[in-house]
Amino acid sequence: MSDGYHVEDEVEQRAYDGKLMRRLLAYVKPYRALIVVAVALLLVAALAGNLVPWLNMRAIDACINNPERVHLMEQIQQAEGEPSADLLAQHDA
Repeated sequence: MSDGYHVEDEVEQRAYDGKLMRRLLAYVKPYRALIVVAVALLLVAALAGNLVPWLNMRAIDACINNPERVHLMEQIQQAEGEPSADLLAQHDA
């Protein structure tokens, strides 16, 4: 057999090597504060990414699908002689 790559060699290796991880973490240790800040900013970015759809949902539920507004729009369409701005001002007051 040759001394090249063998599948059996990969199977014998452990999935997690503690010794190797300690060596790698030693290199990361001076940057620990930056890593904590980066993780915190990732969490903030994830929350901020969900903020816009949530605000859209609130706007649609509160304003667009509001039965009072639908009724008001029907009144505006049926009104004769009264400007629609006056009806809106009366409703919002």
